[in-house]
Amino acid sequence: METNLLTHSPRAAVEEFASANEAFANLVRVEKAAGMSDEGIFTPQQLKNAVRTSDQSARKRRVARGEALMQDLSSDSKAVIGNIMADSGTPERTMTAGMILGGGALTLNPSILAAPLALARFYTRAGTRAFQAAAAGRAGPRQRARDYLERITRAGAPALGLVATTEN
Repeated sequence: METNLLTHSPRAAVEEFASANEAFANLVRVEKAAGMSDEGIFTPQQLKNAVRTSDQSARKRRVARGEALMQDLSSDSKAVIGNIMADSGTPERTMTAGMILGGGALTLNPSILAAPLALARFYTRAGTRAFQAAAAGRAGPRQRARDYLERITRAGAPALGLVATTEN
């Protein structure tokens, strides 16, 4: 039936159908990779495994030839990022930079760490979910989340020797 529809449909409709099929197939691989992780944040290796297990060709021939869907992206990301990546490391880098760059200031004013500690809350499971809900919700909560992030970034920037700017 699908072959018949593809044969007798307008070219533009066939191309849109093919694009939709490919997008859904990509989504399946990403969902499979996310399912391999504990918190839905997957590593490049998990994506590569999802690409391989999703190959339904005989004896995984598409993967063997380097032609599997999303194989180029998963291989490149594994080469660039590596095997494991629990999180971006931003909280740890921020704390370290704060101690190195603002070490003297920290002894005088320990509240300088307030902004990095506030940002670190977003890297917990509950913080990530709360931020995602606020970011994906209506305009009001999204704007409040943005304002909050800008406030704590601005507060922590002087401790790190940075200049925070906002775009409006």
